[in-house]
This record gives sequence, C-alpha cells and structure tokens, in this order.
Amino acid sequence: MRLIKVVASAKRWVRSNIDPESLQFRLTIGVTLIAILGAAAVSGWVSWRTQQILIGSHKQTTSELVYQIPQDVEAYSYRDMNIATAVERVVNVRSRPDLSLALVNPAGQVLVHSDNEWYPTDVIQTLALEKGMMPSRAAMVVINGRNYVVCIRQLVVRGQALGGLYAVLDITDDQVMFEQLMRTLVIATVLVMVVMAVVIAAYVRRSLHPLRQMSQMTANLPLNELAHYQFELDHAPTEVKQLAATCDNVLVRLASALKRQQQFVQDISHELRTPLSIVSGYLQSLLRRSKSLTEPQREALETAASEADHTIHLLQNLLDLERAGSGTAPFTRSRVIVNALVDDVVRMAIISSYRDIEIDLKCDHPIEVWGDEDRLRQALAQLVDNAIKYSDDDQHVTVRLDQRDSCAIIQVCDRGVGIPLQHQSRIFDQCYRVDNSRSRSTGGCGIGLSLVKVLVEGMGGTVTVRSKPNEGSIFTVTLPTLSNNYYEHTNRNRRRRGKASSVY
Repeated sequence: MRLIKVVASAKRWVRSNIDPESLQFRLTIGVTLIAILGAAAVSGWVSWRTQQILIGSHKQTTSELVYQIPQDVEAYSYRDMNIATAVERVVNVRSRPDLSLALVNPAGQVLVHSDNEWYPTDVIQTLALEKGMMPSRAAMVVINGRNYVVCIRQLVVRGQALGGLYAVLDITDDQVMFEQLMRTLVIATVLVMVVMAVVIAAYVRRSLHPLRQMSQMTANLPLNELAHYQFELDHAPTEVKQLAATCDNVLVRLASALKRQQQFVQDISHELRTPLSIVSGYLQSLLRRSKSLTEPQREALETAASEADHTIHLLQNLLDLERAGSGTAPFTRSRVIVNALVDDVVRMAIISSYRDIEIDLKCDHPIEVWGDEDRLRQALAQLVDNAIKYSDDDQHVTVRLDQRDSCAIIQVCDRGVGIPLQHQSRIFDQCYRVDNSRSRSTGGCGIGLSLVKVLVEGMGGTVTVRSKPNEGSIFTVTLPTLSNNYYEHTNRNRRRRGKASSVY
C-alpha cells in the first residue's frame, strides 16, 4: 500500500512538473541527447583505440620475435652447434614467463618447446591439431577462457625447413586489466552523462526564466495600467529583451485601443440613454392618462415602454461591463453584511416579480465581507432575476447563505430549464447565449452573467455554476470574509504590481 502511494505521488509530481510540450522540456531533452551521444561516442572510441593499441603492441612484439628467431638459430649454428641444439638454445633464450615458443613438425608433434614454468601445452596442441585456428600472421585467439596472441611461421635455416615455429603470448592479465579499465570508464561516462543532464536542465531552466517572468507579469497585468507598464528584465538574453520591447509597444497600442473603445462605449451609451429616457418618460406619461386610449393603443404603448426600459437597462449593463472589465470602474469597498444584503435583494425581487423566493440561512451569525455593496447587490440581483426568468411561475427559487473556511457562500438555486453541460463553461462569456430564441423570449442578451463574473471577481471572489437540463441550476458566489482578506484585497493591485517588477 505504501509503495502504491509513493508511485501515485511520483506520477502526480511528474504530471505537475514535466510538460512534454514545453520549450524547456524540448531544449533539455535535445541538448542532453546530443551531449550523451557525444560522450558515448568519445568513450567508445577511447575504448576501441586503447584495445587496438594494447593488442597491436603485443602482435608487433610477437611478430618481430618470430621473424628474428631464424637469424638467431643460424648464428648459433656457426658456433660448433648442430641445428637442433641451436634451435633449443634460441627457444629457451627468447622465451619469457608469459611467452612460450615451440617447434612442431607437420605431424603435429612438438620437437622443441620453451623450458619455462608456464608452457601452454593445451594451446600448442589445440593450434597444431586445428589447422583452421592457425593464423597466417599474429592474431588474438581465445582458448579455454584465456586470451593469447599467437604467431606461427615456418622455421627455415640454411634452406632446410625444420617445422612450424609457434609463438604464444598470454595476455589474459592485460585483457582483464583492460576490461576493468573499460568498466571504470563506462561508470565514469554514465556519471558524467548524469551530471551533464542535470547541469543542462538547470542551465536551460535559468535561460528560460526571463520568458517565465514575462508570462507571470502578463498574467498579473492590470488593464488600467497598460499604457504605463514596462517589462523590467535583468540578466535576460538580447532576444528576450527585444521581445520585451516589442511587448511594451504592443501594450501601448492596446492601451490606446482600449481607451478609444471605452470612450466610444461611454459616448454611445450617453447619446442613446438620454433620448431613450425621454421617450420612456413620455410613454409612461401617456400610460398614466390611458383612460382615453383604446385597448390596442394601450397595449402598443406598454410594449413600447417595456422595450425602451429594456434597452436602457441593456445600455447600463454594457457600460458597467465595459468599466468593470477594463478596471476603470471604481469599487467602493466597505464592510458588507451579506445576510442583510441577501434579504434586501430577495425582498425587492419578490415585489417586482410576485414570485415565491425562499432564503435558506445555514448559519445564524452575521457574515461580513470587504467589498462594494452596490456591485454585490447588482450581481446577486442579476442571478436572482435569471433564476426567475428561466423557471416556471409555480417553481420555487431558493437563495442559500453559508460560511465555509473563511469564505461567504451564496447560492441561487432554481428548478428551471437548466443548462446543457457543453454550454456551462461558456455561459459567463460576454454575449454568449445558450439558445438565441429562448434568450430573446426571456429578454436575455448574454450580458448579465458576464457582468456578474466581472463584478464578483473584481471583489476577489468567484462564481461557478452546476446545472442539469430540466432539473435546474445552482449558481454559487464565493467571497472571502472580512477577517480573512481585509488587507489582501485593499492592497491587491499594489502587491500585484510589486510582483511584476521583481527580478531574480
């Protein structure tokens, strides 16, 4: 069980810290593979070259010895020695503890051999009997698990062929030392590869730190500071500094575009709201004197007045959404008792809609948050209004209030048409509507929920939805309580700016 937990923890760490699609991962893997292949190639070449030098020197020594012996035998034979005695004398003189010589006739019989402690009888016999193992020049052979360098040549003295001269050099000890050296080299190479991989990963991570810093700055960038914001990066490569300068220019142009957009929305809202307010006033005045009007005329005036009020409300929502989204709408923060605010919103909704709305209090004590009372009232009123619009008149709407983990939890629940799962992730997007025909029939235009999201997040909270088609929806607003986040939310923008300007 403990092993399973360790494996699961390791998997979570890998998933959270290693991203195969990231630039850091790709650079680290690429450079590390190149370095490892280079180190492996160098190690392999050193191993091969060392073995070639070691064996080559032994082959050269053995070959030179075999070619020198006929001359030595001929020289000794001039000193009142017969050829057989001269061969035996030369074989014993030229032998070493690790080098044995033998003269073998064509029948495979050993005529003369070295008189030293080590004489490889089994090797000589094997070579003499196995004609296929007789190399034409010095070569390395393995017999009975030992390594030998063997050189065989016909011994001819004064034109007389005496037999095959066998020179056998035992290099087993040298080969064992070479294999130990290679094992050490392999271990050292692996350690070097591991160190190289760690160093490369650390270097790549440090090299990409300015890019991560830019990403963090951009994520925490207040919209109302775009025109005056600059990416301050130290120890960054020239290319990253050029990218930062380009981003600064883009932010300046974006700030200018946002300012023009804000001015346009404000101007158009003012230009439309003023005449619409006048028209609405005249329509309301006519409706108050509707005794002289026919029923079709009264219905036409009521429709016109309703559409005028709807358009004025839509313009106000657009203006509030634009101001809140761009950060230009000031949030007047103060102590807000959520219990009283919820009670007030529900009471006003009951008066305007003539619907049954229930308040479900999960706690008895007052819940206080640090926020803008008017903005919070606007957001909750919008959620309650949506619950009323998208549920039948005989269905109850419930507003729950609770406190969990230093957070105020406000839930607006209805048993209306619900929202399909594929639309729930986008219903807070601006001007997004699940069903255009249904939204139009209920007076919706896709702005209310996006405004709720902007207002709630502007006060440091979150808004989520849980819904099933034909079963209803639950919208949950979570706000930090006053005791938990008083200073955090009053100084949010200042600290956010400080983080963005920090360097490593």
